[in-house]
Amino acid sequence: MRVWTRFICITSALYMCSFGSDSILSAEAIAGGRTLAAELKQHHASTLTSCVRDLPQFSDPLVDPAELERLMQGYFKACHYDLSAIDSVYEAEVRDSRWAAPVERKLQEVAAGFEGLETTGECRKSICRIDFQKPQNGWTLQQMLDFDHKLLPQLKGTPTAVGVSAVPFQGGIRQYFYSEVLPAAFLQPLRRKIGK
Repeated sequence: MRVWTRFICITSALYMCSFGSDSILSAEAIAGGRTLAAELKQHHASTLTSCVRDLPQFSDPLVDPAELERLMQGYFKACHYDLSAIDSVYEAEVRDSRWAAPVERKLQEVAAGFEGLETTGECRKSICRIDFQKPQNGWTLQQMLDFDHKLLPQLKGTPTAVGVSAVPFQGGIRQYFYSEVLPAAFLQPLRRKIGK
């Protein structure tokens, strides 16, 4: 089992990176192309707390895309050290090729534009879990943001529109791409697990 470092990037209209629960860095602050390892050495994580305790309650059913974004940003920011809820929802999802195949195709098209980038993972019914690694010189935060900036507009306004959150792991960055088309299949199982 991998131990997650307490770092999170939430990519949507506003890119934010958080190291621990107390600090937020804008994409501009990390745009110098430094590697993830260099960034993590400068920022040590805060103490662990119950990750969902401080999340607000959300409407049920959740029908507002902005509220979905707040829920996902809140979850990933608060729970970046323990993503067992989203991981178990992902693991339980059965693949739906009508959603998964077009998202994977776009992911592969964008990834082809980044020399040396290796991606592993797959999409299921409403969540993709993709690991990004660039063995030669590392996968920088700026490259990750560039990747998302190229991908997200291609899917926006389609039945495969996605939001994305990222966490580092040893040797790369794992990104969770989740359906923004409501009601998304992952949403109720995730809400049951986190009690929100």
